[in-house]
Amino acid sequence: IAIFVIGFVTNTIVVITFIFSKRLHTTPNLILFSMSVCDWLMAAMAKSVGIYGNARYWPTVGKVTCDYYAFATSAIGYASILHLAALAVEKRMAVASPMTNSLNERRMLVIIATLWGFAILWAVFPLIGWSSYGPEPGYVSCSITWYTTDHNNVSYIICISVLFFFVPIVTMTFSFASIYKAIRNISHEAIARWGSHARATQETIKAKAKTAKMAFLMVMCFLFAWTPYAVVSLWTTFGGTHRNPALLGVLPSLFAKLSSCYNPIIYFFMYTKFR
Repeated sequence: IAIFVIGFVTNTIVVITFIFSKRLHTTPNLILFSMSVCDWLMAAMAKSVGIYGNARYWPTVGKVTCDYYAFATSAIGYASILHLAALAVEKRMAVASPMTNSLNERRMLVIIATLWGFAILWAVFPLIGWSSYGPEPGYVSCSITWYTTDHNNVSYIICISVLFFFVPIVTMTFSFASIYKAIRNISHEAIARWGSHARATQETIKAKAKTAKMAFLMVMCFLFAWTPYAVVSLWTTFGGTHRNPALLGVLPSLFAKLSSCYNPIIYFFMYTKFR
């Protein structure tokens, strides 16, 4: 309940702030706004149902409720990591290739719509026969039936692991490596032009570094929340058994539930315009 309250209240504040603050109405911030909507939906439309399911005991709430909760958390979770990968790429373009960055508002909206559509599509597949949704071991929530070795389930789990975990991680790693290299080159150029102690040098370096720090921290927090879930899911799937310690099945799910709570905190402490 505490996670739901914190996530709902903080993300409601963030979404309202983005809507009514004209200073935040910029093309790069469209991704951040859409991510805030992701976090708000996770709290409002998923965690609220999760509280109901835990209070009633998941095996007794019915398949429709279980499927809805699993679909909602899957779709929003997929969308979140796709947004983070897109955010990392956008920051790389802004820092490493500012002159060739041609992302206008219309293109950014198309990208965001594509991210949402792709995430929802893959969350729909278990509802129509490719894999399925059901209660997790320990009955802490409902999700993909990753604890079976059926080929139908395993093939889906492999696909979502690649598309929504490994590919985004590689994309984000490459993007932040490029950002680091670009900032280092900019620093050398600024020092050569103005000197290491010149105000212009310090402001140039600070501006370029700050634009990437917030995105990097958001990515790290997301990985902290979702990596245990992904690792345990893959381990259980390919280990061919779901006889893991009960705590091992519960903790990753609890980590994942924290994913919608930290972004508002990051916005407040690291985004000057938002404050």
